[in-house]
Amino acid sequence: MEKHIEVGIHDGRWVEWATVVPLPDHGHRRYTIEVEFELPPDVLPGESPWPPIQTLTRLDGASGVLPSGDPATDTLRRAALSLAKLLDQARRGFERHCRLAAEEADGIEDDRSAASPATWLGVALRLAREARTRLTQPTTLDSALCARERELVDEFVSVCLFDLLADADRVLKEVTASSHELARTSAVVGDRRSLDNAVREELAYRTSRRFWIPDAYSATSTQRYVIRAAQLKKHFTELLRLDRETHVVDESAAKESAVVVALLAGASAFGFQLAFSERLSRASQVYAGLLVLATVAWVAYALYDGIGAVAGAWLTGKRYRYHARCTTFCPVPGRRVASRAAVVRAREWYHQTIPTLPDPLISDSTISLQASLVGYMQKGLVTRPSSLAASDATSIRHVFRCDLSPLLTRIHCGDVRVPVMEAGRLVGFDEAPNRYHIPLLVRVSYDDQSHQERVTLVVDKRGLRVVATPAGKSTVS
Repeated sequence: MEKHIEVGIHDGRWVEWATVVPLPDHGHRRYTIEVEFELPPDVLPGESPWPPIQTLTRLDGASGVLPSGDPATDTLRRAALSLAKLLDQARRGFERHCRLAAEEADGIEDDRSAASPATWLGVALRLAREARTRLTQPTTLDSALCARERELVDEFVSVCLFDLLADADRVLKEVTASSHELARTSAVVGDRRSLDNAVREELAYRTSRRFWIPDAYSATSTQRYVIRAAQLKKHFTELLRLDRETHVVDESAAKESAVVVALLAGASAFGFQLAFSERLSRASQVYAGLLVLATVAWVAYALYDGIGAVAGAWLTGKRYRYHARCTTFCPVPGRRVASRAAVVRAREWYHQTIPTLPDPLISDSTISLQASLVGYMQKGLVTRPSSLAASDATSIRHVFRCDLSPLLTRIHCGDVRVPVMEAGRLVGFDEAPNRYHIPLLVRVSYDDQSHQERVTLVVDKRGLRVVATPAGKSTVS
């Protein structure tokens, strides 16, 4: 079953969350995405922390590739993306199985268990071999573009396999780091042997296909592999991405406030002239008109900034309340299909409040604590236009990346010296890492379903990492 919400760390300072909204068979479907951070009140900068946020929207499903002029290359790309999705499911299955087995020592020591983490590796390797046999063999009907696409599919499969094997190696090291007895069990030793054999086989295959193999003693060589892998991933995943056009309300509100101020100033001058023109003689009307016009122009110019700020804040506040902070339009890319029909139309809001929390030391105390609650909301409509009829996309995936580096620079993440004892005797001081825990809530709702994920972001001098809370599993209501 596909997860509707995924939360992770994109790198050391970017937190990423992704939500999935199914495409309707006909008509449109309304959805709501809500995100909340709970931060210490003294770490927020003066400006809003939300501007450094990146958002991308793409199709999701078996492959979701939009059609092009070459049906053969479309078939290859669909198959490559479908395989990449299956390998990613195998990666998550391997990690889930390893961590569950580490929590239950009996399960990992029982060699008669129905499945082991190595089973996921075996399935992934078998799928990769079958896909290569089916997709990389040239035919006499292949065009030059199709032949080149087969080579790229072959190398892309290799990159996806290495990502799976690298993640499996990381998970095995993490689950065995805390227990040497667990690392010596026959099940873990067998999983490690299967993983090492898979890495050697894939390196041999890359050598036979003359793909680039990084050198452990050359930083340039490893960087070349990283760049090549990123290019391959972008080549295939770009086929799923929808165009994104965002209209920020701040810019339009500033223009509207300037127009309103100009109209008010002009109307005031004209009104004064009409009021005094009936009471003054014809000879003095010219001088009075010039005097009134100059006075009104001077007053309007003097109060222009104040009137503009008040009018702009009023207009912006009304539009935030009744419309949105910004609007987003996601059409099908025009380079892929002739019609740029809208797939997603959305409105976005940002808000920041400072709620009062009870003292965690004494719940009945009159002392209260403050925290900054930073929220984001997106409400939108998803539709299935006729241009997606040839695509097997089943849902829309929204990916958000928020840069928390402005907050990290304001948090004290240095080590704290604490006293330590050994055998009941004070022996000195040791350095303990100072960590901040930031609760994060992500919720997506559509139709009569609501899915949410609660996690905790742990911030220390090494950067960010995500820790799922006991109640942080995805829930459905």
